[in-house]
Amino acid sequence: MEYLLVPAIVICLLSLAMNQGKTREQILAERRAVRQNIYVRCGCGILIGKWGWPVIFFINLPIGIFGIVNSQAVLRAEERGPKQYFDIPGALLLLFSLLSFALGLSNGPELGWRSPIIISLLVGWVVFGIAFIRREQSIEQPILDLTLLKNRLFAAASASAYINYIANFAVVFMMPFYMSGVLRYAPQKMGMTLTAVPITVALVAPLSGSLSDKIGSRVLGSVGLGIVTIGLLLCSRLGAHPTHLQVLTALAVMGFGTAVFQSPNSSALMGSVPVSRLGVASGMLATMRNLGMISGIALTSAVYASRLHYYSHLLSAPDAAVRAFHDAFVVAAVVCALGIIASVSRGSRAVISHQ
Repeated sequence: MEYLLVPAIVICLLSLAMNQGKTREQILAERRAVRQNIYVRCGCGILIGKWGWPVIFFINLPIGIFGIVNSQAVLRAEERGPKQYFDIPGALLLLFSLLSFALGLSNGPELGWRSPIIISLLVGWVVFGIAFIRREQSIEQPILDLTLLKNRLFAAASASAYINYIANFAVVFMMPFYMSGVLRYAPQKMGMTLTAVPITVALVAPLSGSLSDKIGSRVLGSVGLGIVTIGLLLCSRLGAHPTHLQVLTALAVMGFGTAVFQSPNSSALMGSVPVSRLGVASGMLATMRNLGMISGIALTSAVYASRLHYYSHLLSAPDAAVRAFHDAFVVAAVVCALGIIASVSRGSRAVISHQ
C-alpha cells in the first residue's frame, strides 16, 4: 500500500513546492537521490546475511515513524477541494485485469499457453481491462483520467515511464536469482553488488535534473532509455563466469540510464497538466510504476521459465539457466528500445505551464 500511495502523494507535493527557488527537475532529482541513498545505506544484503530476511521489513519501521513525525511538522494544512469519491467498481475492474495478466504470464510456461486456465486468464485480462476503460470514460471522477492521454506530452511521458519501469523491474527481479543461482554469490555480496544501481542514480540524478532545465526532457529521456537498453544487453552477456567488475559495470550502466531518464521524464509529465490536475498526473505516474513492475516481473519470469524448459533438453542445467537469463534480458532490452520511440514522440522541448 505504501508503494502505491506514498510516491503519488510525494511527487504531487514536490511539484507544488517549486516556489522555493528550485525547478521541478531539480526537486524530483534530489528526491530520487535521497531515496536511493536511503536504500544504499540500509544494505539489505548485509542485513539479510547477518539477521535473516525479516529484518528488511523491520528496518522500515523507524524510517516510517520519522516520516510521519516530520511530515506533521513540515506540511501545511490546505483547503479541501470539492467532495471527491473513490471509484470502488473501477478499482476492482483494474485489480482483476492486472491479476489476470500477472497470473496468466507467470503460470503460462508451467501449465502451457494452450491451457484453458491460461487462456481464460488472458481473456479475463482483456475483458476486465476494456470494462475498466469504459467505466473510467463514463463517470465524473475516474481513478485514471484518460482524457489526459489526449495530451501528446503527457501520453508519451506516461508510456515511456511504463516501459522504463518494465526494464528496471526486470533487473530487480532477475538479477538476484542470477547472482545466487548462477554466480553463487552470498547474500552480503549480492546486496553490495546491487547497490551499483542506486549509487549511480544518486550521483547522476541531480545533474540530469539540472541539465533538463536547459535542453528539455525529449533528448534526456530518449538517451536515458537508450543507455538502459545497453545496460540490459550487458546483463544478457554476463554468462556463467563474469568478473565482479563486469557485473558491477552492467548494473551501473542501468543506473546511469535510469537517472538520466526518470527525473526529466517525471518533470515533463507533471508539467504538462494544470495545478488542479497535479494529483491525477502524479497518480498516473504511480500507476505506470506499478504496471511496469507487474509487467516486468511477469514478462521476464515467463520468458525465463519458457526458455529454461526449452534449453533443459539441450544443455546442462547450469548452461540452460544462463541461456534462459540471456533471453529474458534480451526481451527486456527490446521492450526498452521501443520506449525510445515513445520518448521521441513527445515532441520538442516541453513547455511547462500550470496556468
